[in-house]
Parts: sequence; C-alpha cells; structure tokens
Amino acid sequence: MKQSTDLEQLRTLCNGDTGRMKRYIGMFLQGTPPALEQLRSDLNTGDLESLARNAHGLKPQAAYMGATALKEGLERLEQAARSGGPTEAAAALDECARIHAAVVNDLNAALDEL
Repeated sequence: MKQSTDLEQLRTLCNGDTGRMKRYIGMFLQGTPPALEQLRSDLNTGDLESLARNAHGLKPQAAYMGATALKEGLERLEQAARSGGPTEAAAALDECARIHAAVVNDLNAALDEL
C-alpha cells in the first residue's frame, strides 16, 4: 500500500534531528483530530467562512508531514467552502477525514521507526 506521507520535508525542516521530528509528529497527531472536529462543527453550523479559514490553516501542517494528499484535500475543502456550498464541502471534508486516518497510521508507524 502506498504511504500517505513522505517525511523528507519534515526531515529537511528538522535538519535530520529525529528528536525534533518526533516532537512535530506528536504535535500533529495531537492537534489535528480536534482541528478536524472543528471543521465538522463549522460545517454542521453552516459557517462556511470559518470552515474555509480553518481548512486553510491546516494545510501547512499537512505539508510539513509530507501528507500531500491531505494538503490537496484541504485545498479542495477550502475551495468548496468558499464557492461550492455545503454539499460539496461535506464530501470534501469526508475525503479529508479518510486521508487523515491514513496519515495518522503512517505517522504512528514512523514514530516507531525514528
């Protein structure tokens, strides 16, 4: 199965310091589930502007983890929230949640290897 992350971006950002990499991965693993819950809440309350803003804010974190598919999914979510409407945003958010689950699995495995 294809990895949903490529940690070279993070390795470069951390100058190869595996301790820092582990800290950043831990921060991602702790911080993104509540962020996804906030995205769901934004959608459920119909606050598409907040949904777009919060999706935009998560993109750098995904990029740092080398989670390109997640970053692209968040871009689609942001765009859907800005111009596509709630149905399109809901589909994009569901896609992000599926991708995020795969990223979490990859990052947990990476922590064991670092």
